[in-house]
Amino acid sequence: AKVIPKLSKAIESRLSMLGMERCALDIEQMELPEPSPVGLHDLRILAQTNPGEGFHPIDEIASGGELSRLLLAIKAADRGGDPVLTTVFDEVDAGLGGETALGVARLLQEISSKKQVLCVSHLPQIAAAANGHLHVAKTTVDGRTFTEIQTVSGDSRLKVLGRMLGGDTSATALAHAEELLTKSLRN
Repeated sequence: AKVIPKLSKAIESRLSMLGMERCALDIEQMELPEPSPVGLHDLRILAQTNPGEGFHPIDEIASGGELSRLLLAIKAADRGGDPVLTTVFDEVDAGLGGETALGVARLLQEISSKKQVLCVSHLPQIAAAANGHLHVAKTTVDGRTFTEIQTVSGDSRLKVLGRMLGGDTSATALAHAEELLTKSLRN
């Protein structure tokens, strides 16, 4: 009960970095009739995603991308107390672009400084922030489809990021990819 207000504020501040600056949280604590293996209370996260709309259970009102960003904000606000050593994010970048994608990348970097993070992303801002980059491609051979996964680094990483940025590996796309990598490494 003492931690809930502080935790809610920490999560809300991170949600503002993720394009959800108007989101307010309330963590409802309900006493269980009998003790359970996880304690005496059940918690439920309520959110008001837009001012004046009231608080509702997050699982009833949030899209998949919003739920992923909420998990990202919770993990970042946790400050290393989570016993889970590896977190997988898929769709955390759904419907995002520009500055919000950079906010997601910053929080992923923050979490990855303490725990392992695996992230499936189609956004170059997020891919450039990764410590390691795997490129997934599908090919068809003799009428069969195969998935190939390659670790990319150096020039091959620049080319993959260039294609993510502009669909090609032109000098402009490669320069932009290099700038994105340089900025990501400084954060």
